[in-house]
Amino acid sequence: MSKYNMIRWSGFSLILAGVLFALATVIHPSNETVNNILTQEGRLITGHWLYTFYSVFLLLGLSGIYAAHSTALGRIGLAGFLLTFMGTLFYAVSSDYGFNAPVLARVAPEALQAINAYPPVIAMDVLMVICMLPGFILLGIAVQRSRVLPAWSGLFIAIGWPLYIIIGALSLSLFEPLWYLAILMSILTGIGLAGIGYAIWAVKREILQPAGC
Repeated sequence: MSKYNMIRWSGFSLILAGVLFALATVIHPSNETVNNILTQEGRLITGHWLYTFYSVFLLLGLSGIYAAHSTALGRIGLAGFLLTFMGTLFYAVSSDYGFNAPVLARVAPEALQAINAYPPVIAMDVLMVICMLPGFILLGIAVQRSRVLPAWSGLFIAIGWPLYIIIGALSLSLFEPLWYLAILMSILTGIGLAGIGYAIWAVKREILQPAGC
């Protein structure tokens, strides 16, 4: 497969990532209490499967963004790419919780709280946020400034993902109905990712070549 086709297919991967991220958030229960885990087990597991595949396609898509437009994205784009790439790996690892939680909720519900308070788990979640929150902001800014990718899509991911993770955390700890706002932010992020992906998918070969492809 040529570099041109690999980059185009990475754009399609980014479209899939955007769709899967929004869909996963819509399906996922609004809270992960023991009761919700047991009564909405199908939604929980489905949501975490979709989050996992979202992570896979996002990693492929991120590589395409930077391979196609590394010069236009500049140093801010490089920083955003690296932070988002590493954060997505941590995000995929933390999604494993959704597959273990139903078993623990049935046989040892008290273990759920203990796991969430376990320092290595907290450290993984903190690393994910530290990487992905500024990563999406920087990547979004770089996309806006690139002049070769849709500026609106950069704005959507720079606003959407950081607000998604912040509002999602608040909905879990303070006010559950905030999850509906987190869903809106996931849709905003998904549209932004899909917009970037389509721009890469639809680009002409002669446009990509000057960027070193």
